[in-house]
Amino acid sequence: RMYVSGRLVTMFFSSLSLVLLFLISRRLLYGWFALAPPLFLSLAYADIFMSSVVKPDVIMIFWGLCCFYAVLNLLEKGASARGVALAALFNGLSFSTKYTGFLFGFFFAVFITLEVIKKREYLKSLFLSGLYLLVCFLVFITVNPYFILRNSEVWAEMSGVSAKAGLIGPGGMLAGYAEFLTQILPFAVGWAFWLFSIAALVYAFVNRKKEIVISAVFALAYFLRLGYPHDQLFTYCLIAVPFLSLICGYFVQNTFSRGALYKILPAAVLLYSFSYSFYQKSRWNDFNTLLSSSAWIEGNVDKKSRVCLSRVEVWTPPALRKYETEWNLKTFSEPSETFEKGFAGLKENLGNCDYVLLTEMELQRIKLKPELSGLTEGVSSGFFLEKEFVREDNPFFINKSSRQALLTSFMNPNIYVYKAKK
Repeated sequence: RMYVSGRLVTMFFSSLSLVLLFLISRRLLYGWFALAPPLFLSLAYADIFMSSVVKPDVIMIFWGLCCFYAVLNLLEKGASARGVALAALFNGLSFSTKYTGFLFGFFFAVFITLEVIKKREYLKSLFLSGLYLLVCFLVFITVNPYFILRNSEVWAEMSGVSAKAGLIGPGGMLAGYAEFLTQILPFAVGWAFWLFSIAALVYAFVNRKKEIVISAVFALAYFLRLGYPHDQLFTYCLIAVPFLSLICGYFVQNTFSRGALYKILPAAVLLYSFSYSFYQKSRWNDFNTLLSSSAWIEGNVDKKSRVCLSRVEVWTPPALRKYETEWNLKTFSEPSETFEKGFAGLKENLGNCDYVLLTEMELQRIKLKPELSGLTEGVSSGFFLEKEFVREDNPFFINKSSRQALLTSFMNPNIYVYKAKK
């Protein structure tokens, strides 16, 4: 029931975002071309949602799009206290849904900067900025009183999010950007949409339509700030996807009449994205690794045997993920704790285990930490591979050799069951 309700919430707010993006598109595009951005976004959403459940993200994005819509009204009609308060209301709702939502304040910052440059009404601009911050903060506090009740913990969590955004991987900043642009984004939305987005971004800056340029700057600023962390997740790009879709729709509108190639190209992008979402869906079928490994465990592992896991996660077989599992299960860390703690505990207790279960996700993390190599060595010396469950990948969509390919496989990872030699 929790899974189904989560999917329903995701679908509901995704649908609202599509409708809202269409309304935004009607203001900036003309005719049938206003349908292009929500169509691009719907397929990008489908590609991502078939890989992971991202409920808070889509709620945050919906309120963020509401904020963007309100700022568009300010750009069109001019500054007013009511309009600024409305934009701040939506920004506060986005921020209270997920801390990353504060980034949508970028649009108001651009608007107020343009107002200062254009009208030079410094006191009025200062008043409107203060009003925006006040309303945003009050909404955040009202929706999220936890901030006041557990202030120190919330600040620690927010600082952790900020610090994570500043992490640079072992390969350095350029290597991190390369990984983000060539692996994370293509696997999130598909190669075709991402390459098409690059062309659309270039065109946006050449054509210089104000609202489109603002959207392009927001997407680029987001990628430049969050594109290089080593522990980046593919769902982190989601916040920029609606604006990439809007830019792509604008590109299609302005180039559609230039010849057959400009008609075939967007159609091919949409077809590839549609196929990619079906490919992602195929990984959720009845023969995926999670369900097949769970069925094998139920039929072949004695319930009295000690089954050891570093922790219970979303990629753990369902039979071992139940609240009251029938197996003699031993874990060594909680989801709120570090993976390293779980790996260390598992390594120290291998001698007490009859079975050890490791997944592709965990093995990849161990490879990134040389100090954890003793765990795999201990498993190799004291256990033999009893059963493995390996998914089938299609190289047309996913490069199997890539570390980031794992991020699209939360619900269908390779799973290895080891049995003690004793």
